[in-house]
Amino acid sequence: ETLPSDFTGPMVPNLLAGPDDAPERHRWTSVLDVYVNGGILILDEFDALMSGALLAMNAMLANRRVLLQNGDYANRHPDFVCIAIGNTFGTGADDVYSGRNTLDGASLNRFAGRVFCVNYDANVERGLMSGVLDAAGVSAVFDRVNSLRERMVANKVRQIISTRHMQQASIDFANGDSLDLIEAVILSSWSPDERRSVGYTNDPSEVIANAVRSEADNRSPVGSPTGAV
Repeated sequence: ETLPSDFTGPMVPNLLAGPDDAPERHRWTSVLDVYVNGGILILDEFDALMSGALLAMNAMLANRRVLLQNGDYANRHPDFVCIAIGNTFGTGADDVYSGRNTLDGASLNRFAGRVFCVNYDANVERGLMSGVLDAAGVSAVFDRVNSLRERMVANKVRQIISTRHMQQASIDFANGDSLDLIEAVILSSWSPDERRSVGYTNDPSEVIANAVRSEADNRSPVGSPTGAV
């Protein structure tokens, strides 16, 4: 069993280990279920975890059993695996991920020696795009957006061009948008300095406005009614 858990927002330890409403009515949580019976627990947005839940997780990850609030113990299954996923390494917010927390060192140490940086996978992105585009279209859109992303990384521009951008670009291209328009939409929220850093010299708002005007002109009736004179 795989149990995904989104830890954004306030999560209290009771949601992990169950509240002590009454000793005879101790609630068994889904986290405890995978902890005791085995499986994979995925802690998504781990670097947004609140401190109270984080301390509760420390005991679960470090020990072979965890003490519940009613005095019972829950024993850790040998096949229990915990995977934490975050946008940072737990050392706090940065200019891109400004809502991330600085995690306790003891909590980060639970994953010592098992921290991996996962980058965007071109095969995955191309596969997702192939659902709406043919091979030629996938190559055209991917090459254009990925080139922009590579220049962004090389010049340390603090922006994000994610797999979601690739997916949306493929949809827009399938709907008739040009590559220039797709690029302009991605860059429209960037500052002029950031756009210059990746070699983009156009004004994206003008590119977008021209595309809107062109689409409006194409939808307008052409010519005038004709009839006998």
